[in-house]
Amino acid sequence: MRVRGPPLLLCVLLALPTVGLAATASTPAFTTHPAPPGWAESAGEPSLGVDPATDAALFQAYTRTYRVTFDASGAATWSDVTPPHALGTNLDPMLFTDPGTGQTFAGGLEGECSVFWSTTDEGASWTPVGNACAPPAVDHETIFAGPAHAPLTGRMVYYCAHAEVETCSASPDGGLTFGPSVPIGAGTHPCLGTFGHGRVGPEGTAYVPAAHCQIGAGVMVSATDGLSWTTTILPASLPPPAGFDPAVATTRGGWVYAAFQDAKGREMVTLSKDQGAHWTFPRDAAAGLGLATTTFNALVAGDDERAAVAFLGTTTPGDAFAAGFPGAWSLYVSFTYDGGQTWTAVQASDGPVQRGWICADGLTCSGGRNLLDFIDAAMDGHGRVLVAYADGCEGCADPSGSHHAKGTIARQSGGLGLLAAFDG
Repeated sequence: MRVRGPPLLLCVLLALPTVGLAATASTPAFTTHPAPPGWAESAGEPSLGVDPATDAALFQAYTRTYRVTFDASGAATWSDVTPPHALGTNLDPMLFTDPGTGQTFAGGLEGECSVFWSTTDEGASWTPVGNACAPPAVDHETIFAGPAHAPLTGRMVYYCAHAEVETCSASPDGGLTFGPSVPIGAGTHPCLGTFGHGRVGPEGTAYVPAAHCQIGAGVMVSATDGLSWTTTILPASLPPPAGFDPAVATTRGGWVYAAFQDAKGREMVTLSKDQGAHWTFPRDAAAGLGLATTTFNALVAGDDERAAVAFLGTTTPGDAFAAGFPGAWSLYVSFTYDGGQTWTAVQASDGPVQRGWICADGLTCSGGRNLLDFIDAAMDGHGRVLVAYADGCEGCADPSGSHHAKGTIARQSGGLGLLAAFDG
């Protein structure tokens, strides 16, 4: 167990109670929890969910699903809870926990469809999910859930996947059956290419972020339980020359945050208070860190004015997505407590998680693909932020040794969280 935080606050942070996040040290700090040896060694696309009732985390790494619990001292215990008859090969692993119910979906992509299971007891038992399809999609799926939009009641589960036409299908029965696929990226500013992880607001609006919506990054929005979608463009979001997907997160009051890399590779975050109709001018969430390039967005939000964005960043100038790049990447998490007006960023890894380039060209890459396409983030029931990432370095000294993808969780161990009720 390794702690990362401001040195002068270290003694205070270690003494913080585990039930809430004390306000005596407001600067966030993180402890890293790598999977045990031999576990989660191929976690290039990790995803994470947290049961809000118990604060246990579920972590997807390739074909395996893990349950991670934390004791009063913050120590982690990993258990393998992989569903029976799990995929022998997983083209795109994915896991999502519904923050409103604790129901978790785990599985991955198999051709045009995904094979998922669901659990309501943190992996002790699993139920097969209806074969979730969005043909002719064959890549980069996302599964997410939340309240149905009025006049419907109950909860909706969404499954979206990427190909020439971006499509989503929805389930009103907890994932047992899915409706027909619906195109989501068409319209005035069509969205092409891969998209980020979807989310649902408390009023039932669904959101799927995309990097390339003709004139910039955008968010595809549905207020009709997935029957129809519109696209809203994020301000000042000219597509970067290389990089990965934007991210969205919804608050308990219905605000929506969106994070993306701008054309200069900066970590930008914007906010909408009206379900994506209007967005604030984006702020640089990594300002002051001296980063030359950022990538891999993962957003999580709690109270309306509180959100956190996790990302990888490097201080080395140059083309960070080209072979021969010599820089080192670390994991950072930046918090806002005032609706995105100001941000507090900290390094959440205790050293580099990658040395050298990160290729953003998918299957055409000739190297630099150990970290693949994304990281993930979630909030527990006490407002702590947890980040799932792959450690590509594991103590490596130079890019030649940075070829790992070790599944790791960075868990907030001090400072203000995303729920004011647990400030102290």
